[in-house]
Amino acid sequence: LISFNFPVVVDRFVQDPSMFELTEGGMMFTHTLPIASIAPCPQEVPKPLHLDLGGPAVVNQSRCLSVRLPKTLETGADYRLQLRKGARYHPFAGPYAGGDSSEPIKLTGLRPFQFKF
Repeated sequence: LISFNFPVVVDRFVQDPSMFELTEGGMMFTHTLPIASIAPCPQEVPKPLHLDLGGPAVVNQSRCLSVRLPKTLETGADYRLQLRKGARYHPFAGPYAGGDSSEPIKLTGLRPFQFKF
């Protein structure tokens, strides 16, 4: 589950899961994996967005998305999940520019370990 500070349009992410980039690797993060699917978070009901006062709702917006990864995370592997540059996540926002203030979400598979008996 991914939470946002402001509402994003759920429909845009559901229709185009490539708005998120999942990269795999060590220092270089060069291998990009496709996102399997994106859906609204189960505990939050998306709210309709009306672009015109009194007009019909055109999209659903939410502050939470459920992202399904394309595979099980590999043991000891490092991953980054971030919004793709240029993505338009809301009709009132311009293309996402990225930058220093936008930290990617860091994911890892299970870390190798052993029990010493």
